[in-house]
Amino acid sequence: LLFLISITVQSLENHETLEVATFFNACKSGNLQALKSFIANNPNFDVNIRHRLGWTALHVAAVNGNASVVEYLLKLGVDVNSIDYFNWKYSDDLYKMDIRRHEFCYILRPSMDFEGFTALHYAVLSNNLETVKILANAGANPNLINNLKHKAIGYAKEDNLAMIHFLKEYTESFAKLESKRQLEERRRFPLEQRLKQRLVG
Repeated sequence: LLFLISITVQSLENHETLEVATFFNACKSGNLQALKSFIANNPNFDVNIRHRLGWTALHVAAVNGNASVVEYLLKLGVDVNSIDYFNWKYSDDLYKMDIRRHEFCYILRPSMDFEGFTALHYAVLSNNLETVKILANAGANPNLINNLKHKAIGYAKEDNLAMIHFLKEYTESFAKLESKRQLEERRRFPLEQRLKQRLVG
């Protein structure tokens, strides 16, 4: 009986791993049709699920320049500001670095620190303005910093003036919207009311 239970649990784990791998592969390859088919067949699948090494599907799609997949994932409700937990210290582990290259992106330098990258960081790094604009329209925060204390604009290529110009303008407009949102929140929830909610006795 215990043997049968063990086999069943292992089978379920393998099935779950296969589902996750199928999901991430579709996002990496940019196969939007396969991704839509997968979601249709797995309506309760968590689109914010993380790869076991720390990244999300949105990171994968963004770094590989798959703009249509990025747009679709955002419509499904992925967290536009989620950060990558992948640690550069994995470079000491050849197996994990091989996984990173094959399941995330081939062109990134293994020794670079990617911890704390958002999808916007990756879109800028991959020099894909279309993806950057899609993320901006979804409210990506351009002021988030990664493990190296860099904002997304810090990875823009110097000769890509269109990218730099867009990010500067977007950062300004984002700041204005954020200020307006905070002002509205203060109006709806005055400081006195917020203190009453937090203080006891």
